[in-house]
Amino acid sequence: MTKNKDIVGFFLIVLHVAGAIGLSTEYTSNLFLSVVPYNLILTFLLCFFYVSFKKYYIPIFLIVLIGFFIEVIGVKTGALFGAYSYGDTLGFKILEVPFVIGLNWLILCLSIFSLFAVVFKNKFLLLLFSSISMVSLDFIIEPVAIEYSFWSWSDSSIPIQNYIMWFFISLVMHYILLKYRINVHYKLGVYVVLSQLFFFSYLLIFI
Repeated sequence: MTKNKDIVGFFLIVLHVAGAIGLSTEYTSNLFLSVVPYNLILTFLLCFFYVSFKKYYIPIFLIVLIGFFIEVIGVKTGALFGAYSYGDTLGFKILEVPFVIGLNWLILCLSIFSLFAVVFKNKFLLLLFSSISMVSLDFIIEPVAIEYSFWSWSDSSIPIQNYIMWFFISLVMHYILLKYRINVHYKLGVYVVLSQLFFFSYLLIFI
């Protein structure tokens, strides 16, 4: 089973490396932009090599739904994150929000939680550092997401309230994982976080 987790993890890294190179290359950028939502769906499905969907379907659905509907409120009102809207890159939308955005919240939360669950036995520290790490990752995501039309902000700068909301939403989501005592293998965090860091850091060079 551990070998399977490493094979899947290696595939995740290759997937993100190929995506980053493809997006940064003029001749292939449009093609790779068109498959971004499918990459997210595939990553979501691969998460279940590291966590049992059957055992933890309730917190999994909760986080996906919270992630999606908090974005709906955010887009419709501008009161949560600031005034923003989604572009076409993330694919099919419901209520002006891409369907895959809830999956993205789940992927990031499961991954980061799995890492800090190994480091911290203290629940407060686990929640705190998991949520801070989510915000830190968003600092890297934002400029790339804007450049490739994942979403855009009405103002020229990203509002500070965006990062504040990321922290509190992450806190709630990680609390749900903690409350349900979800068991996520730490290798999910290793491979997904490494993949995400490479993907967004690499693309930062080209924008």
